[in-house]
Amino acid sequence: MRNSVLFGLYNNMACCYMKLNHWELARQILEEAKPLWGENSQYLYRMACARACDLGSSLEELHIAKEEINKAWIVKDNEKVFKNEQHILDIINIGNYKEAYTEMMAYIDKRIDERIAFEEERIGKVLDRCQDYHTNELKAIGMGKSPEEPKNVPGSWLIPGDELLEPTIMNSMVEKYRIILEYYLERNEKKVVKESYKEIAKHMDVYNDFFYYWDMDYEKMTELQKSIFDDVNSKYKLDFSEQKNKDRLERAAKEHARKIFESGKFNLDLFRYCVEDYFKKKQE
Repeated sequence: MRNSVLFGLYNNMACCYMKLNHWELARQILEEAKPLWGENSQYLYRMACARACDLGSSLEELHIAKEEINKAWIVKDNEKVFKNEQHILDIINIGNYKEAYTEMMAYIDKRIDERIAFEEERIGKVLDRCQDYHTNELKAIGMGKSPEEPKNVPGSWLIPGDELLEPTIMNSMVEKYRIILEYYLERNEKKVVKESYKEIAKHMDVYNDFFYYWDMDYEKMTELQKSIFDDVNSKYKLDFSEQKNKDRLERAAKEHARKIFESGKFNLDLFRYCVEDYFKKKQE
């Protein structure tokens, strides 16, 4: 009985974190709840939801979510509450669980397709730039010149040599948004909360786009990522066993990340605050 109550509390905490877009914390809470009641269907459903609804989830995480929701669908048939106690399901507001599970299955499949398209498009943009580097190299050689490769990725647009400014500010803005959201939730200011959710969602689109480019590294790609990368690269046929092409990949990816950052698609007041905070901490 005690474990059942604790599991319910953990489950509710995870839902609250998901409501706040704290997806990683929601998954952490669910992992802590797992020993209390094992991999029951509720745990699997919530975990699949926490992965699938996180727009920053990788393709690997989305495939794990698919495994979890499929397992939840099977496991539920052996759970007493789903077999014989429909009245209890109605009381705790999950009487429509079959519809919820099938909708989550469809949503995860959609997210996987969207993620593949997302990665293909961005890999294509980076490889276009790498192809430009390659073409310029061949032109230089054809003119009898010795092509020179930049030694380092260019520094920040504000501080030459500072490669931490953009990612630090992007992360700082996310944390500030969450603090603001929690503040208005505590005061039950529903209209402001609704607008905050919209603004956070907009920022997270930019955030996920930025970090996909920023973190692109051929050596650190997962098998699924390399499979997509190699499929896109079949058009360009660039050899990434060569160090110069790995360096070009990093440089091109960082260029795209910085273009996103410099586009200024932010809440300017919050952006200004985070920039000032960054320089203040740097001076300290």
